[in-house]
Amino acid sequence: MPAAAWHVSDFKNTKNQKSLNSLVSLLGEITERMLEQHTRIVKIRQCREK
Repeated sequence: MPAAAWHVSDFKNTKNQKSLNSLVSLLGEITERMLEQHTRIVKIRQCREK
């Protein structure tokens, strides 16, 4: 395999890794927000039940 081809595959891998990382952090953010919403809803329900 010529050296240039190695560079290309390396670049593709880092690009994939970066998009994977951003996807993971986005998923984490969404999960966090959903949990926040959920705790808010639970608190509201508890207040109404009292």
